[in-house]
Amino acid sequence: MNAAEVCNTNCNKVKVSNSGDSNSISEADVDVVQSPNDKRKYKVVVLDNGLRVLLISDLNSDPESSSECEKPCQDEQKNEDISESETDETADDVSDMEQDAIPSDGGKQECVEDGEKLAAAALCVGVGSFSDPPDIPGLAHFLEHMVFMGSEKYPDENAFDSFVRKHGGNNNACTDCERTTFCFDIERKHLKDALDIFAQFFISPLLKENSVDREINAVDSEFDMSKTSNSVIKQQLFGSLGKKGIPMGKFMWGNIESLKETPSTKGIDLYENLQIFHRHYYSAHFMTLCVQAKAPLDLMQSWVTEIFSDIPNNKTTQPSFYHVSDSFNTPDFTKLYQVVPVKNTNQLSLTWHMPCLRHLYRCKPLHYVGWLCGHEGSGSILSYLKKKSWALTVVAGNAESGWEHNSTGALFEVNITLTDEGLRNYEEVIKVVFEYLTLLREVGASEQIYNQIKLVEDNDFRWKEKVDPWDYAEHLAEAMQLYEPVDYLRGSTVLYDWTDECKFSIESVIHKLLPSNCNIMVLSPSFEAQADREEYWYKTKYLVKEVPQSLRDPTAFRPRRQLHLPPPNDFIASDFSLKDPNTLYTKEPKLILNTSRSKLWYKQDRKFKVPKVCVYFHILSPVVSTSAKSQALLDLFLDILSHNLVEVAYNAYVAQLEYEFKATNEGIIIKLRGFSHKLHKLMEIIMDRIDEFDVSDQDFHTLNEQLKKNYFNSFIKPEKLARDVRLMLLENKSWTKVHKRAFLANLRKVDLMNFVSEFKRMSHIEGYVHGNYTVEEALNMESCVRNRLRNDALPQAMLPVERVTQLPVDDSVVRVKSFHEGDTNSTVMNYFQVGPADISKFVTLELLNAIMEEPCFDILRTKEQLGYSVFSDMKNTSGIIGLTVTVSTQASKFSVKLVDEKIEEFLLEMADRLDDMAAKEFNTHRDSLIAVKRCDDSSLQEAADRLFTEIRDKTYLFDRLDKEVEELEKLDLEEVVSLFHSTLGTAEANLRKKLSVQVVGFGEKETGVPVKAETFSAFSQSTPVDLSLCQGLATDCTVKSSPSSESSNSSDTPVTAPLATTVPLTATEDTELYDFTHLEIDPAAEGCRSFLTVDDLHKFKCGLSLHPVSKIL
Repeated sequence: MNAAEVCNTNCNKVKVSNSGDSNSISEADVDVVQSPNDKRKYKVVVLDNGLRVLLISDLNSDPESSSECEKPCQDEQKNEDISESETDETADDVSDMEQDAIPSDGGKQECVEDGEKLAAAALCVGVGSFSDPPDIPGLAHFLEHMVFMGSEKYPDENAFDSFVRKHGGNNNACTDCERTTFCFDIERKHLKDALDIFAQFFISPLLKENSVDREINAVDSEFDMSKTSNSVIKQQLFGSLGKKGIPMGKFMWGNIESLKETPSTKGIDLYENLQIFHRHYYSAHFMTLCVQAKAPLDLMQSWVTEIFSDIPNNKTTQPSFYHVSDSFNTPDFTKLYQVVPVKNTNQLSLTWHMPCLRHLYRCKPLHYVGWLCGHEGSGSILSYLKKKSWALTVVAGNAESGWEHNSTGALFEVNITLTDEGLRNYEEVIKVVFEYLTLLREVGASEQIYNQIKLVEDNDFRWKEKVDPWDYAEHLAEAMQLYEPVDYLRGSTVLYDWTDECKFSIESVIHKLLPSNCNIMVLSPSFEAQADREEYWYKTKYLVKEVPQSLRDPTAFRPRRQLHLPPPNDFIASDFSLKDPNTLYTKEPKLILNTSRSKLWYKQDRKFKVPKVCVYFHILSPVVSTSAKSQALLDLFLDILSHNLVEVAYNAYVAQLEYEFKATNEGIIIKLRGFSHKLHKLMEIIMDRIDEFDVSDQDFHTLNEQLKKNYFNSFIKPEKLARDVRLMLLENKSWTKVHKRAFLANLRKVDLMNFVSEFKRMSHIEGYVHGNYTVEEALNMESCVRNRLRNDALPQAMLPVERVTQLPVDDSVVRVKSFHEGDTNSTVMNYFQVGPADISKFVTLELLNAIMEEPCFDILRTKEQLGYSVFSDMKNTSGIIGLTVTVSTQASKFSVKLVDEKIEEFLLEMADRLDDMAAKEFNTHRDSLIAVKRCDDSSLQEAADRLFTEIRDKTYLFDRLDKEVEELEKLDLEEVVSLFHSTLGTAEANLRKKLSVQVVGFGEKETGVPVKAETFSAFSQSTPVDLSLCQGLATDCTVKSSPSSESSNSSDTPVTAPLATTVPLTATEDTELYDFTHLEIDPAAEGCRSFLTVDDLHKFKCGLSLHPVSKIL
């Protein structure tokens, strides 16, 4: 019996029923197929108003025999950026190991008997931006913003956000082409009340007219932030190539022009249209709701019936666009477009449009073809292109929903990241893709390939683990719009058995992928001088050409001999047995090896009972932290290693054996996870490539140039640059990507080979194995690593140790000019350093941040409308804790100086709130944080990740959350208030250590800022640049004196440093000290501050003392 048969014989039967006594839809059972590894209970309910509901009870989902109780440390990185699936961002955050104190998953805990889980809910409305009125682009997105602004029953526009945040949760919404989804999570005991507030947004929202202008500004800020995304600008340009008036040609984001200025000019009443849109489309029978909680199904059904039954049903027909056919059957579509991207990247995109194929989700023909075109093993498109040094990545296929697959049709895309040489030969690259498609047409649909894909998907579904409740609820609420109830849980991945219909469907798709109906886009900064056209909304510059006839004739593309279908995959697991439970078992990780060359920790899993394992090795070396050059060499080493592994390890990836490398300030982390049966083979391949590391001259040049682009594409984002600068100033062995990029121009291959040799020799190994492995298998993993490294025994004194600078008791300002010329986006990141901490102080600051989060967002974002991205966040930087308040704004609307002042005003208001806070409200916040810390782990990986964090940080406090809960239970309001006033308050007697990192965008509110037009162009080039160009990181380092400062001036006038003599970028502790607290300038010059060089950051940093090594214990 194969895995699919096991799934079908173990599915739960979920009765679809009407919640009322009358008009019952059906008494027949519907087999909602769920994984045998999924112990949750499901129930589908259809309310009388037509709302479809999926209820998930997590009440008895933990293995009955499990008795372990594992708790996390709080180290997950919060995603602070707009997520993009772009191949040119692999270098982002490669060395930052700073911890956000409250992880995005809430900080999970594996207590079977006492553990809680956050409850979550998601409601998906089956309407999106395709339904925008022609004269009001972005209306659906704007309504998504307005819906959460209060209801008749709960009129406070911040009531919901305040309630869920106060009880450990969060909320958000997103608008897609044909769907709009609203989500939240919260402590389970507050779920019913949260559902009631949530439901009122769809029953009787206020849609306050006096909130319109503020939310238009929020939408406009979101639009401005989207301008930095290559995928967004490409999508908007692509939509303009179709027939006039097609849904995919709409401007879906919305901005001030589309929502305010144009409607006003045309005499259109925006507010009236908003209400009409809501009444017409926000109808119960267009909606799907998913609720997950650790509660009985019947209880949840009673809540949902009581709370959501009043959502109106207007009985109109749900909008669909199946009637829109041949959207891109235009002469413009089949031309060649040379496009100037936002980021420094060379990319080739080949796109075909075809009718909607949603009805074929059971055999997924687009997935089959994309799987082959995007394959990276022997015989693949990428394999050939890499050997020619023409490409770095190939991504092919279709996302099955949203922009790429909707009722108007489906897109099939092949996106290739080109090298500079590949850009010069992009026509040859196109020919290779067309030849591969010819090969697929010739061989036809392969049952063997299909079954191999199906087997991998079946194995994954059979042993599927839990994911975050928020993510799961959101995914399922949207899946309910697309699939039959039987496939709600697996519709996005299921492949049914091979049939003649599958063969016909796949071959039909392949035969549509012809050169004659392909859209070709080539993206590169090199096209800027020739580009003579501009897309309206994003001002994207581009050039249109006719496609050469040599690329149009389908008979011209005979497959070259190097192209062939992939061979059978011998990495696919077949042994799913669990290891003998009588092997060594401990509640916490156990140190099973401790030598002068390596340590190994081990823990067998008995909770999740899956045949999987997580393996981590932290390879520490003193050679990685000596300079910015050494860190750049480390990044280049990992990029080349990944490049060398692509073809040989791709089959492991396909078989869902994952590997990951991460550079740290201390070394590298190698992380493997997947089915335990063949994971050792992947480790052997990786370590063989490290042992025999080599690189051709061509690959060295290609990947060195690509790393330059990756660095640049990171630091043109204001928030990333601000974070980079802050960490560079705080960590004694950290450098910005600007510093690291400067060294790449003069690197030689011999430099890299010498570095790698020294790194391997002078290293110490610390590993952790967690899951379905025996002690012997874990020790074999360690031997594999150690024997290939052949590392020396290092004395403890030689191991790298991270130190953190002590900020002065003052307000320090570092102002940095954006590298992205013309980009209005600015970021103000105000960091307040607390210092070394024990667990008591750590949880005190953590609770303070939890109290601050909601008012920070409400005041600075909702009321002041400073920008779209606004948040407070706790930071743990190598044991030194602090708190940030970050605002991403636009220089066209606000200056960074004004934003900084508004943050100070917020802190004053926050001080009053804390001083006036009632004990009951404080206890609510404290109890909520305690509840979050008691939440269950969702998966083996989540449990393993948090335990490895203790090992990586050398704290080894595996019961950290138990101790944090103990401290929280003793914590009182006075301690939190005291900490706020001493570290964030503005009173004269405080001990505040503030570092404000301000990245200044281009706009009229920053007209006093000198602008160098050559900065962006110099850095965007892939050719080597002179080190002097790195002075383009213009900075303004000032210290605002306070009376408590030992070196205070008599005036509160900000003090600005004069332009300094540049020093080598390798500035070390021997660099001349530069104490900013003693500098004076003419106060009249304040309005036109000088921007300083990148080296002034070093001078400022070198004038500060270091904290002692600190561990939060």
